[in-house]
Amino acid sequence: MRRGIIATVDIATLVLFALISSAATADVPSASPSDIKIIQDCLKATEKKSGQPCIGKVVDKCAPDPDKISMQAMAQCYAREYAAWDAVLADAYQGLAGLLDNDAKVKFSAVQNSWTAARSQTCDFMGAAADNDLRDWRRYICYQAETANRVYLFQSMKGLF
Repeated sequence: MRRGIIATVDIATLVLFALISSAATADVPSASPSDIKIIQDCLKATEKKSGQPCIGKVVDKCAPDPDKISMQAMAQCYAREYAAWDAVLADAYQGLAGLLDNDAKVKFSAVQNSWTAARSQTCDFMGAAADNDLRDWRRYICYQAETANRVYLFQSMKGLF
């Protein structure tokens, strides 16, 4: 019976996580497989290096000369990168959750849901606090950075379990 409750909690948590993520960023394009691959390949190649060398890789591809595109186009490049990092984060979450016992998995789901809500509040504030033409850009750069940082955190935790 306990195993069924845990499975139900896990599924409900994943659904809630997906709803919170999608509601907060409804105007973000779906992650493209090629953008996801850019990040995954970079993460594999730099796994043993310090820092966060993979942040900005999709933006660099999307806007090789950022001075020649509009802020709106630049914001969409950051939205693309955020979408790719969010897909990588979902995979990292599943991989880490698979290493945990049931009690830890429930707590991990709660922590991730709290973080997702905090990310939304923080990044929506960053956008709201900016001038009109910078709102989307600031919001998406925040989502991109916060989500990438979470992926790096999960990577560092893999060896602990």
